[in-house]
Amino acid sequence: MRCNICGKESDGDTSVKIMKWIVSHYKKHGYPVDEIREKLDLGCDSLWDCREYEDDASRGKEYLVSTIMRIIIIEDEDGVSIILGKNDETLEPLSFKRKT
Repeated sequence: MRCNICGKESDGDTSVKIMKWIVSHYKKHGYPVDEIREKLDLGCDSLWDCREYEDDASRGKEYLVSTIMRIIIIEDEDGVSIILGKNDETLEPLSFKRKT
């Protein structure tokens, strides 16, 4: 997978390594949500499972990378949130970044 901003390529060979590369690499670019979403969407079905959802207050997409890792991008009235979390019932985030 290649960065759509600077062209740097991931050397990851598993879905978890590629996801970690996306998160750490795009941190250098200030977490551009549209670019991150584009890269995550490329991996839907081939690298990870994806689920979209929408309710009265927000909408988003969840990228289930493995049995232990997921990324969620949520859009609500306060802006866009990128959440890296465990893929379990706790919904506890490992890291959280809000873009307004």
